[in-house]
Amino acid sequence: MLMLFTLSMFLKVSVSVAQINDENLSATSFTLPAWISNFEQYSAEPPIIFGISDPGISAELAYNQAYCRALMLAKLMQGSNIGIFTTQFESMAENKRYQHLSNKSGKYLQFYRIQPCQNNTIPVLRLIDSTTTIYGEKILRFSMHPADSVEPDAIVPDITIDFMNMEFNAGEDYTKDSFYAFSSNSDTCTTDYRIYKTDEISAIESNFNGIKMNFPFDYYKYLPADKEQQSENLPAFNGSAKLYYGLWKAYLEALIMAFTDYYAQSAKLQTVQDTYNNKTLKMNQLTEKKNFTANLQALQLGQNILQLKLQFSEPDCN
Repeated sequence: MLMLFTLSMFLKVSVSVAQINDENLSATSFTLPAWISNFEQYSAEPPIIFGISDPGISAELAYNQAYCRALMLAKLMQGSNIGIFTTQFESMAENKRYQHLSNKSGKYLQFYRIQPCQNNTIPVLRLIDSTTTIYGEKILRFSMHPADSVEPDAIVPDITIDFMNMEFNAGEDYTKDSFYAFSSNSDTCTTDYRIYKTDEISAIESNFNGIKMNFPFDYYKYLPADKEQQSENLPAFNGSAKLYYGLWKAYLEALIMAFTDYYAQSAKLQTVQDTYNNKTLKMNQLTEKKNFTANLQALQLGQNILQLKLQFSEPDCN
């Protein structure tokens, strides 16, 4: 209960940062190369993973942070388990006499935790392309290759992604708060990245190897390399996010959306329902875990929105 109160207060503070509209976007925009703005994976090629740094930091720090993030995502993609806890409460007036007071209200809490399987190996990453945006973000494109064994000096980060979504609906009033946490711990790859979000207003905390990132809370704008060359035959996207707060925030948010969307396709709820005092009360709960592997199949940017497609399968996972 304390955690929910604290998050709610933090989110209320973050709303005062600015209001989202086109006038608040940066006056300048950065044209992204086609290898990230219009990416499509072909089955004959090794899997691709992108690493992206925070904006406004030194070139060396940005490269190390982008590489660390790519390595973490590559390990997660090779095999992970995703656990979920949800609870949903609904109340609806049954008697027409009371419907004008409260026709329907509901509270919804959803919590996911994603962690790599213990039996997967650390992939080998080979750098293919790199660029630096006008905002100082380092973008690295790697191909992923399986490793037969773990090298003695290899980075072996302990990785966790947490995602919490809270919704409240009472008549015409609706609020949605979200919390994202992306963290790892190793000698050379310790990171803690957190997003506190109300609707499209976000506050971000980022730390890397003991250094707190102090990047500006401005709104960023990106353009694809060539709008005319964007593919029209890409598969249906299963993750998307707006780019107002930079590339990494949107990339991570879209990945988590794809992870949770894949999980929700097979989730089964347990329902309890009762009726009294002219109202029907219903509660749904779910606690479950599922394994997955994923490959980035497509990524596209347009209208300052990042969209991606992940292809999933279910592995054995310890």
